[in-house]
Amino acid sequence: MRIGRLLAKGGAVTLVVGMVVAFFPVVVALVVGTNWRGSADGLGRLPGISHDAPVSTAVAGFGYGVVCWALLFVGGAGALGVDLGDVDDSIPTDSGTMAPADRQATVVDVVDGDTIDVQFADGSFDTVRLLGVDAPETRGGTYPSEFEGVPDDSAGRRCLAESGAAATAFVERTVEDETVTLRFDALAPTRGDYDRLLAYVVVDGASLNRGLVATGHARVYDAAFERAEAFYAAETEARAASAGLWSCRRSAP
Repeated sequence: MRIGRLLAKGGAVTLVVGMVVAFFPVVVALVVGTNWRGSADGLGRLPGISHDAPVSTAVAGFGYGVVCWALLFVGGAGALGVDLGDVDDSIPTDSGTMAPADRQATVVDVVDGDTIDVQFADGSFDTVRLLGVDAPETRGGTYPSEFEGVPDDSAGRRCLAESGAAATAFVERTVEDETVTLRFDALAPTRGDYDRLLAYVVVDGASLNRGLVATGHARVYDAAFERAEAFYAAETEARAASAGLWSCRRSAP
């Protein structure tokens, strides 16, 4: 409990000292109220204590003591690790955020090898950019410099364009018209460029994102996300096998 942890910094020593301080007016009130062994006469010289009004002094002392003890109970419970209620104790990740909950959606269109359109159960639509991957472009120019080893010439660009089309076909075969799970990442923003959702797309328990990398249909996108290590390992294997777009490295004249 966050409140308990903050109060616990004072520790048990603070608790004991506070209890003694709070207990003092209670003792004074009892002594004055009962005039125990004539002590009220002596205590009457203390500021705020009057032996001429023992009853009011006793009531005031008891009231003060009750308030102090109530405050000490809250602080002491925190110091001793007692849970006093339902207080948020969620532990954030290194990024300081928690990943949003998974969402179910139906894939209504495949834009390209790393982007899909989905519809949610409430009827709303959204565009999803597959997190952690980058497939060759199929709409607009290709950029060989983004794919290590692919030559920046007509042969390299042509090969990447063909690889982009193959990646789009792979995504269509895998998820088009399917109900998928959108899984978010605590290290990545929920939305990226053009206000698109950034998510892993999971179908039949398998990650489409990682599948694209493992088959050579996409490279790992250089960004922070929790599964980056596994994705880079899959890319390394795909490169070694010259799978998918990595066969384009042979396109140099």
